[in-house]
Amino acid sequence: MRATNRLLLITLLLALAPGCKDKGESETPEPEGETSAPAEPSAEDTAPATEDGAGAQAGPSTADVVRHPGAAIELEIPSTWNQEREGESLMIMSPDETVLMVFTAVPAPDLNEALAVLDKQLSETITDSEVSGFSETQLHGMPALFADGKGVMDNTPVELGVALVLAPDDKVLIALGLAQPNVTPETGNQLTEILRSLRPAQQQP
Repeated sequence: MRATNRLLLITLLLALAPGCKDKGESETPEPEGETSAPAEPSAEDTAPATEDGAGAQAGPSTADVVRHPGAAIELEIPSTWNQEREGESLMIMSPDETVLMVFTAVPAPDLNEALAVLDKQLSETITDSEVSGFSETQLHGMPALFADGKGVMDNTPVELGVALVLAPDDKVLIALGLAQPNVTPETGNQLTEILRSLRPAQQQP
């Protein structure tokens, strides 16, 4: 099962960023824990508790603060997660290789225009994709949309998680997540904290 997970996630990574090279490997893998958790946190679970972002969690306690290469946004990524940058995209994968997140920056004046880009990404990588129930909120002062859904990749059902965040530099950060059915509770919690940690970048590159 784990080899299949790896193949599916790497296939998606290459589809979203064709020039991507080999990803980095973590030195200390995260404990696998239980296997009976939902595959992806729901939009309600992922969104901040309050519209102004005051109720959002600060992020993983042992994490690297990473600035996105294409937008004025930074986020906190657990040190055990693998990272890969390609152009204006940032890709991260959980140490157990059951979750892949791709963060892509696109020029867009608002979130609605960025939805068209998201639709194109999904149509090129996932078959029978269904994403609905978008929830509007404020993420550390930035307008954001959260949703979840499902799809099929290589004849295998996958869970989808989507976030769109309007960055301070007139770009929209699209976070597209793909999860296998055997995501552990720990990995699911880390994913939620990563998304909640998205905030305006403090420093220019």
